[in-house]
Amino acid sequence: MVVPQAVFNSLPAALRGKAVVLVNGASTTVAGLTIEAVPAYNANHPKGVGNAYVLTLGGRRFFISGDTGDAAEIRALTGIDAAFFCMNVPFTMTVEQAAATVRAMRPAVVYPYHFRNQDGTFANLVSFRQLVGSDLGIEVRSRAWY
Repeated sequence: MVVPQAVFNSLPAALRGKAVVLVNGASTTVAGLTIEAVPAYNANHPKGVGNAYVLTLGGRRFFISGDTGDAAEIRALTGIDAAFFCMNVPFTMTVEQAAATVRAMRPAVVYPYHFRNQDGTFANLVSFRQLVGSDLGIEVRSRAWY
């Protein structure tokens, strides 16, 4: 298992021997899967603690945002085949921030996930799809996560 340092410190001793710690910017390969740790941060998650991840398998690149805001390091990513984006206010991005970040990084496909807000409401996926737009060729795919 690949984890950020903060998670590693909370693991039971038996799992620590099976974990690989990735700090922001580090990468590793496990069973043919390359895992890159991308800085993930916002007002609720300090920079340098958490990661988003780019997974490369069979020449395809997948991005998983995790708990982050609209980070410059994420906007700068390129060559992403499929991206998974959280929109969970106040802990991750707003719909508007997520759409702007998706438009900047330009993945081929984006899946919004983890979109139930702290107050129990859901992020507006119709608005997200409209804000991502169709002009850049990014396909928005919604799934029944809840």
